[in-house]
Amino acid sequence: MKRLKFLLLSFLAIVLFSTNVYAECDSKKTEELREWATKAEVLFTEATGSYASKYAYFLSVTPANDDVLVTVADSHGNSANAKMFEDINLYAVGCFTNLEDETYTVTVYNKCSNELLKTMKYTVPRLNRMLKYEVCGKYPDHELCQTHTDKTKNMSEEEFLKAMEEYENEQKSTPFLDKVLSIIREYGIFILIPFLIITLVYIIKIQEFKKKERKK
Repeated sequence: MKRLKFLLLSFLAIVLFSTNVYAECDSKKTEELREWATKAEVLFTEATGSYASKYAYFLSVTPANDDVLVTVADSHGNSANAKMFEDINLYAVGCFTNLEDETYTVTVYNKCSNELLKTMKYTVPRLNRMLKYEVCGKYPDHELCQTHTDKTKNMSEEEFLKAMEEYENEQKSTPFLDKVLSIIREYGIFILIPFLIITLVYIIKIQEFKKKERKK
């Protein structure tokens, strides 16, 4: 009899606790999370610094939200839960180098109720095999020198080197005037102020000279 009472009390406590949890999860915040999920997107971040030796890139969800759980699974079924990387202030899953295109499934859950809020697909392009060339060290921002890109997927090494040679020649043949204008745009205030001062001094001296000439 005592055992039966204990079981009944335990069951009642579980029901009451669960009811309180779901009551809390059915609050305004739940609706806000559902609205947030309609705008959520996958964010790709290349690994740098100390993380570069462990991961190739990170996948996270933007805008960031502390009330969700994120899981990332690759096309082979391997999955991992997101965690907080404090050094870069990013709640994400660290991923490894992919020699070919890799499509991930990113799922987002309400941390409180475990409700599925959104499922997204995100494809990371293959590792750029052209990174080995020195020219990519000179022009790392060029679209053909990105770490992960499809731009070089169907290019031969000869085609890549020719394209980069043409780009490099364009950079070298920039008209002198364009370079001057670029310098003015960048350092305009430092050039303009001395010019105005010199001009003002010159005008004052001219005026003084004219006054002296009139008095003669």
